[in-house]
Amino acid sequence: MRIFFGLLTLLFFVFICWIIISADVGFQGAIFEWVKRVPYGDKLSHFTLYLVLALLLNMALQGAAFTMEFAFFPRLGSVNFMWGSGLVFVFSVIEEISQFYIPVRTPDGGDVLANLCGVYVAAILARRFGVASMFRFKGLPSGRQD
Repeated sequence: MRIFFGLLTLLFFVFICWIIISADVGFQGAIFEWVKRVPYGDKLSHFTLYLVLALLLNMALQGAAFTMEFAFFPRLGSVNFMWGSGLVFVFSVIEEISQFYIPVRTPDGGDVLANLCGVYVAAILARRFGVASMFRFKGLPSGRQD
């Protein structure tokens, strides 16, 4: 199961890289035309692409998480972050920063916000549906071993 989600994540990551490279070289294909025609299509695309990538990576990593302590904000205490969501968000920020150096691209804070929202929803879905426990399942829910 882990290998399946790992390969699926890799394929989806390659798809996103293809989109990024196509945009970097100024390619104007059907996908880009559709995004331009749909109201808020750019933001919806960012949200959806990064939601799916983060969800797949969280599943591939079996819900692995790390804990972060907030010394400056003691009321927050410690917060658990899923590795998949964190890695996808860092990738999205790096990709957005790279647009400063590509003449045909325009960096947009709204894109980063849409990416963050997608990653956040992916983390909520992964926790809600118990991605980590999904990989520890042994036997049937009733306890029967058919």
